[in-house]
Amino acid sequence: MPKKIFLSHSHDSSDQTVAKALQEAIVQCCPEDTRVFRSSDVQSKNMIAYGEDWYRRINEELQNTNALIALVTPSSSLKPWILYETGFACGKGVELLYGIMIGPHSTASLGPLSQLQAAFFTRDGLQKVFHELVKFTGSHPVDTQLEPLVRNLLTRVAVPLNQINRSSLNREEQGAVSLNISDRILSSIDLLLSQRRHSADIYDLLRRWIAAASLCLGAVPWLEFILHPLHEATVSRDNSRIRTYCQELNYSLTFIDELTPDPQLADASAILAYHLDFIIQHLGN
Repeated sequence: MPKKIFLSHSHDSSDQTVAKALQEAIVQCCPEDTRVFRSSDVQSKNMIAYGEDWYRRINEELQNTNALIALVTPSSSLKPWILYETGFACGKGVELLYGIMIGPHSTASLGPLSQLQAAFFTRDGLQKVFHELVKFTGSHPVDTQLEPLVRNLLTRVAVPLNQINRSSLNREEQGAVSLNISDRILSSIDLLLSQRRHSADIYDLLRRWIAAASLCLGAVPWLEFILHPLHEATVSRDNSRIRTYCQELNYSLTFIDELTPDPQLADASAILAYHLDFIIQHLGN
């Protein structure tokens, strides 16, 4: 019998974007008759129609679902509807219940969501969830098919993932945030990028820039969500994607500069932003 999957998520803009891409990936990895319901869907035949009693529809979908996947972000974990939907599914005893986590969480901040079987929105975490879903829906998981699916999903949602992590950090109390790097890392960043004048290849400079920015991941780990797809776009020389990711990184660097009191990280952010501006200006169409 075909399986029904309920995708629970916040209707915040970035969360919706990630949820839509996640739904499409689930549809791709599961049998054709698998039905995935997402309340923010406004395109498919499963959407909540204009004027329809959405509360009754949500309850009907929850009552009939076989599995619930909750997209747990710092925003969604505060939403009563996420708690309602996951609580309903727990009480009903659905066969498969998963929480896919984005951003920093503590058990206290998650409340009842901490009881979910959890995976992180990373390559390994998503592959684990998709592997379970494929088996759950009656197929045999093939890792060589799941790996490119996960890689494509992470590339597609790199920008909203970065936005979710950035906004989650902004919610933290300033005193609790530890953003700092050493003088040695700052010197390494400056050294890597000081060779710019010796390179006429913009893609070589991009690789240097990515290497330099990676040295900051210990202090600002959410940058990894955007650095990975930027590297892939650089390898394929996809200037349209490169420009999109560079612009998002430029905004993130401004955010770091405003947030951190650490002078070394502020200096690193300024150096990275300066060279990123140069890359954007000299990138071809």
